[in-house]
Amino acid sequence: LRGHTEEGLAVALSPEGLVFSGDWDGDLVVSDAFGLGQIGVPLVTEEFLPVHQGDVEDVAFLDPSTIVSLDATGELESWATDTLLPSGTVTGSAITAVDAPMGIVATGDEQGGVVISGADGARVESDPAHPGTVELVEISGDGSRVVTASSAGDAWVWTTDGERVVEIDLPDDFFVSAAVYPAAEELWLGGVELREEDQQSLVLAVDPSSGAVTTTARHNDETGHDVASLAISTDGSTLASGGTDRRVFLHDTAALDSEPRELAAHIDEVSGIAFLSGDLLVSGDRDGRILTWDVPSGRAVGELTGPSDGVSSVVVDQDAQLLVVGSEDDLVWSWDLRLETWLEGACRVAGRNLTADEWGALRIDETPVAHCPEMEESSLEPASYDHDG
Repeated sequence: LRGHTEEGLAVALSPEGLVFSGDWDGDLVVSDAFGLGQIGVPLVTEEFLPVHQGDVEDVAFLDPSTIVSLDATGELESWATDTLLPSGTVTGSAITAVDAPMGIVATGDEQGGVVISGADGARVESDPAHPGTVELVEISGDGSRVVTASSAGDAWVWTTDGERVVEIDLPDDFFVSAAVYPAAEELWLGGVELREEDQQSLVLAVDPSSGAVTTTARHNDETGHDVASLAISTDGSTLASGGTDRRVFLHDTAALDSEPRELAAHIDEVSGIAFLSGDLLVSGDRDGRILTWDVPSGRAVGELTGPSDGVSSVVVDQDAQLLVVGSEDDLVWSWDLRLETWLEGACRVAGRNLTADEWGALRIDETPVAHCPEMEESSLEPASYDHDG
């Protein structure tokens, strides 16, 4: 059982199998002794030893059944989502960035090279190579294009056949640090513009067919920060940017240069961000804190525990119904997003049926819920349940 970041002080076990433990930081962690409904599980070997030998720097879904993870040593590992056990290792040449949707794996390395491996097993290497270390790789949502960026301050668009088709016309002295590429014709970049007097964190809307930057917006009006992570909502209406300023900003994609909404609760760089649904966002920071947000209200509504070190990457696969986080504790962490798992877990922790207010706090709004699964109706039933959909 994991969750503490400091030495434990005391442990107690309930008759139902719940473990309550406290540590020197004042944290109380509640765990399930039998693993039932356990939400945060580190991806490790059967002997519970980390497979990675360095900080996990990136994670991605190859498809709903496979996760790939990259560590600081340049090693790629694959995982089966059904067993959460390692399924194979691919050792590259100093790999520094990876993305892997729709069965396609694209990687970049220290020498500026880009390698794209297709679902059919075909493998192509970029020509030419970037003049600097490849620091970002992002594949478009339809799997037809790849965008890469390097430490030299350049960004290119490729076909999945390895042909460079566009060089993006970035602002002078702009360095890309985050990207989201939901469709072949829609690309968003985040990064920092270095100027003589200061540095400015920016979000760019890019036409990937021409490489032109169509709109430029500030992530934050303050100077001295960078954009560390980007995510776009499932309906494409909201772009979320997380930065070294410890904050998340929500931008209207139809009016990118309008004033964004601010979400503030993190205590370190927001290094990973993803939408769980149109109204629910999850973000992780370099302190290891993972928060969930209600997008309409802008409120932090929960916190996921597990990583004992900084979060480096946050990804969600709606088909696999998994949230996966890469951490600097050398582990990859996953959370089961299936509604029934959260229902069972909440009811087990409470040891009773939940009230209408508690169901509302859990955002169980897909289907009206009046009582815990497999729990007989009793006096603990809510007196009324007002479901507004």
